[in-house]
Amino acid sequence: MMNNKKIMKKNKGKIIPSFLISSIRKKIFSGFTVVILLVLFMLFISFFQIKNVRSSSEQIIPNSMQMNLSQDLALHILSLDSNIERFFIIGGVQIQEDIIDDLEQISKLLESMKIQDNERVMPIIKELENITAGLRKDIIHTIELGSTNLTSREMNEKIISIYSKITNGKQLHRELTTEILTQLRETVKEQERITDNMIFQFVILGILVFLLAISASSLLAKVISKPIEELRDASNKVGEGKFDT
Repeated sequence: MMNNKKIMKKNKGKIIPSFLISSIRKKIFSGFTVVILLVLFMLFISFFQIKNVRSSSEQIIPNSMQMNLSQDLALHILSLDSNIERFFIIGGVQIQEDIIDDLEQISKLLESMKIQDNERVMPIIKELENITAGLRKDIIHTIELGSTNLTSREMNEKIISIYSKITNGKQLHRELTTEILTQLRETVKEQERITDNMIFQFVILGILVFLLAISASSLLAKVISKPIEELRDASNKVGEGKFDT
């Protein structure tokens, strides 16, 4: 009887370490390792996507500021056009001061837009600066000389030159506004694209993790149940007197 108990202990000692401990631990560790690697991969991809979203968001701020400056610029261009028309019809010192003030405000707004350092709109801003400088020169020259010191032909040439510059300025301002709006739309579309990619990646990786979890659970269930069943069968055989199990 003592010999039988020794054989049972010996057989159990062989079965438990071999199946329940070593094999199960390795497979559980392998399953969790794969899941952790997938999660880390998903976090890694998400980190770069979030960086792209942040970069696009940072671009929206200067574009929005330039749009606000462009709207103020449009108001001063319209005011300048109106004051110049009043000057040629009515005249007066107050209107002259209003014209000079409009030109100064336009120059300040263009300088503020240059600070944003937008390469795509910089050529348009420089052209507007040149037109503003030319307008200032023509208008100051006209004011200093006055209509009494200019012939009708010279006055008409000045008027044509001034209105031609204002027309060019309006056209350039429209191009400037269009370019800024285009950049804003491109930035928004880029954000939408990045967001869609992130959602797609999260869905795909979520499905992969879910399938892997199911597979790992099924595998672990088999791995755990198999040695337990073998241990049960071995115990039954030992109980039946089959000590060679």
